[in-house]
Amino acid sequence: MLLTEIDAAKQVRDGGLPSPHKFTNMWLVNLRITGTGLAYRSNEKEYVWRSPQTYLNPQFLERCSGVPVIIDHPEGKMLEQVGNKHRIVGTVMLPYIRGDEVWAICRIYGQEIIDYITKNKDCVSTSPNVVFCGAAECPVVENAMGEDNFCIEGTPFLIDHVALVPLGVWDKDGKPAGVEVTTPSEDEQIAAVIKAAVDAAFKPATEKLEKLSGRLDEMERITAA
Repeated sequence: MLLTEIDAAKQVRDGGLPSPHKFTNMWLVNLRITGTGLAYRSNEKEYVWRSPQTYLNPQFLERCSGVPVIIDHPEGKMLEQVGNKHRIVGTVMLPYIRGDEVWAICRIYGQEIIDYITKNKDCVSTSPNVVFCGAAECPVVENAMGEDNFCIEGTPFLIDHVALVPLGVWDKDGKPAGVEVTTPSEDEQIAAVIKAAVDAAFKPATEKLEKLSGRLDEMERITAA
């Protein structure tokens, strides 16, 4: 049976294939698009509420398809020019709901990007950029949380991009968790090969020791009787 790119993406989503998974000229990677609920934006010194009802629905998933994936956010927040620093490294392919978050299997291009993700899997996450139409869509209560503001988001009219960043707003536990890496790293693969070789080399001796141990146990039972 011919495995198409969408078949492979679904298998990555469902855990049948690892993330990242190489497919012809690209890699399929499981990335978080956005979280929902309450989060804290340290740069803006504000708490934000992102309603699950606005994001966890088929309409929002449809809007995510084709959204560009870049490295870091542009200084102007929106992606207006594509250069070496903020070049597009992939696109959202298969968005889906995962708990109270929106995730997606993304098409990522460039071995260096995959190396960056896999070697820094505990230090890389994602951050979405969504754009709202005027302040009326996002009422802000100043100093509602001590010196911090409180922002209630409305419905964004544009999903601009998803950025690969060291730590995202939706990493609520303070640990990068927006990129799923289940593919063993090169070091892990080498360690697994060495372990398999050592286990194979010692298998005959181990089997003999197990037989000897069994005989000693039997002798002890006979002696005790």
